[in-house]
Amino acid sequence: MASAESSKLCAVSVDLDEIPFYHQIHGLAPPDGANAHVVFDVALARIEDFARSFQVPLTFFVIGQTLEREENRTKLRALARAGHEIANHTSAHRYDLTRLDGAAMKAEIEDGQQAIERATGQRPVGFRAPGYTVSDGLLGLLEQAGFLYDSSVFPCSAYWAAKGVAMAVIRARGRRSHSVLDSPNVLRAPTRPYRIGH
Repeated sequence: MASAESSKLCAVSVDLDEIPFYHQIHGLAPPDGANAHVVFDVALARIEDFARSFQVPLTFFVIGQTLEREENRTKLRALARAGHEIANHTSAHRYDLTRLDGAAMKAEIEDGQQAIERATGQRPVGFRAPGYTVSDGLLGLLEQAGFLYDSSVFPCSAYWAAKGVAMAVIRARGRRSHSVLDSPNVLRAPTRPYRIGH
């Protein structure tokens, strides 16, 4: 048995972004039919098998609008009952979340909270912004709303640069990405756990 000093803690999280949101990033037309739901209908079972095989509870960041579909609500409820954490990934996964006014940002957060709470009976305590894009205003709203943690910052220069290149290629091909390239200041975000608002 490993001692407490040698054991490691980790958190494994999964964004349950359905395929239409990836189409938005790449400036593609929305998918049709069953293709729009493969994350909940196919990938989720594989993720659950992975978690079960390693006996690891996961944190699922969920978009409120995906819970308009009864099948998705049922699967999410089962995840919560199995001991996985269900966290808020906003209501509509607006990539421009931090560019909205305070009331609209607050509505995105609260509508996501309500959709998840209706589906699972539990109010989320964690949050992740779409595209890892944050602002002081957004973090202030999360603090006011009583979230215990935020998992939005991603200070990775390789990711930031790749995102910029991908957006430029999409634009060069005549398409419009809904994604937002945040200020390079995000690369100075904490790499260790932090408290919202501090």
